[in-house]
Amino acid sequence: MSAGQPLSDAERGPWVESLAQALQSAKTPALLSASMLRRCHREHLRAAVPGLRFAHLQLPLQAALSRAAARSHFFPTALIESQFASLESTDGENDVLALDALLPLDELLRQWTVAALDQA
Repeated sequence: MSAGQPLSDAERGPWVESLAQALQSAKTPALLSASMLRRCHREHLRAAVPGLRFAHLQLPLQAALSRAAARSHFFPTALIESQFASLESTDGENDVLALDALLPLDELLRQWTVAALDQA
C-alpha cells in the first residue's frame, strides 16, 4: 500500500488470519480497528471468534479524502477511492452497527454503548 497499490485478497488473507488469532488469544474483551472491506474477511473473523461484533464507520468519499490528506500516514490518499470501490455492503449483517463517522466522537461512543447494552 505504501507503494500506492491496493492489497489483493490473497495479500489480505494472512493479515486477516493474524487478526483472528490475536482476538482468539485475548484474555479480556478486545477492541480491534481494521478495514474489513470484504464480507469474506468479516466472515472469517466471525467463524474464528463467536459473538464478534462490528462497527461500520460510514463516511462519504470526500470526507475520507479530506481526512487522509490532513494526516501523515503510510497510506497514500490515492488509495482511498480503491478502498471505497472494494467495500462490500454490510447490509443484512446483523452483528454490524452502522455509525455516521461525521458525528462527534462522544456521540459515536454513546451510540456504541447503547447498542452494546441492547445486546447484553
